[in-house]
Amino acid sequence: MVKNIQKVAEGYEFLKMRIGIHTGSFIGGIIGTDIVRYDIYSHDVLIANKMESNGLENEVMVSEDTK
Repeated sequence: MVKNIQKVAEGYEFLKMRIGIHTGSFIGGIIGTDIVRYDIYSHDVLIANKMESNGLENEVMVSEDTK
């Protein structure tokens, strides 16, 4: 996955990516009426989101549960 990040970012020094991976349960569904989109919710989704947002640039963070 890190190799893919580096490949996509090649030639775009301003492009910085972070990935957070966590295993757990979630609830997903379609929301909205004018602009319809699919979204997922749960404590486990929040953990993955926090791992991504606090991660290092061009790196993948994996939780202990997933490891």
